[in-house]
Amino acid sequence: MLLNLLNSWGDNFYIGLTGIEIYDGEGKPIPLKIENLNAKPRDMNCIPGYSNDRRVLDNLINGVNQTCEDQNMWLIPFVRGQSHLIYINFQTEKTVSALKIWNYNKSGEDTYRGVKILTITADGVPVTPTEGILIRKAPGSDIMNFGQLIGLPYLSGWSESKVALYKSMPTRKNKFVTQVTTNSISYI
Repeated sequence: MLLNLLNSWGDNFYIGLTGIEIYDGEGKPIPLKIENLNAKPRDMNCIPGYSNDRRVLDNLINGVNQTCEDQNMWLIPFVRGQSHLIYINFQTEKTVSALKIWNYNKSGEDTYRGVKILTITADGVPVTPTEGILIRKAPGSDIMNFGQLIGLPYLSGWSESKVALYKSMPTRKNKFVTQVTTNSISYI
């Protein structure tokens, strides 16, 4: 599964998230380990001369999602028009019914670093419209669970012909997304 973060809520230099959960065909969370994740760019520590930033990729799956503490968030440099990718490799075939995202939530001002538009593909097949889907801006406080559940495939906004094409694909064994993958994740 590949998430492409297309736009932030207004920050021109950084984009990030607080957490991600993936759900199977029965609506149960699929446990993720850092071995299942990669990102390009990976985190802020990829900037030359920059190191020891705590907003690393591991934080996306640490389970601390209702927070304003940046040591539980993930942040990367953002360049408008370029790809900002999160790779999720399950190692074996998985049925995915949904994804839950907690947007970047360090403070009210820093919520502009959150993801505004993203696309999702599974095995190279778009499961969201190519122009992306809107992700809610985080509240900038931790008084409520602000996670956003996204059912997959996300067919809202697609043309009827695109929905019909997607549903008729021979690899569709169920109404959810099935990701078939290799046994390794490529690190960039």
